[in-house]
Amino acid sequence: MFELESIFDTSKSSVIRDLKKAVLIRENWEKIAGTVLADQLQVSFVKGDILNLETQNTCWISEIQFYEEELIKKVNSISARKGGIKKIKIKLQNSDKTSTNRFAKQRKGML
Repeated sequence: MFELESIFDTSKSSVIRDLKKAVLIRENWEKIAGTVLADQLQVSFVKGDILNLETQNTCWISEIQFYEEELIKKVNSISARKGGIKKIKIKLQNSDKTSTNRFAKQRKGML
């Protein structure tokens, strides 16, 4: 039973560590990314060494490769903790779920 408890403690502490890291990055995001990128990319969450961002514009998903190295350096400079960010992923933000669902239904011939 002791081993099971220690696994949960470790898991819980990594989640809390990731949450703290995400909050720190979110609070400093404009300083890290600059106003243009900060307007286009929002901090979603951190999981381990991956910073997950969201955008409403699909072009940023491919454009991030030009900024990724510099952003990672800046993110890690504000957080002097061990185990910094090593990768950035971007996901398209779904701002209008109803239109997406409608599109999916149209494709299936339901509308």
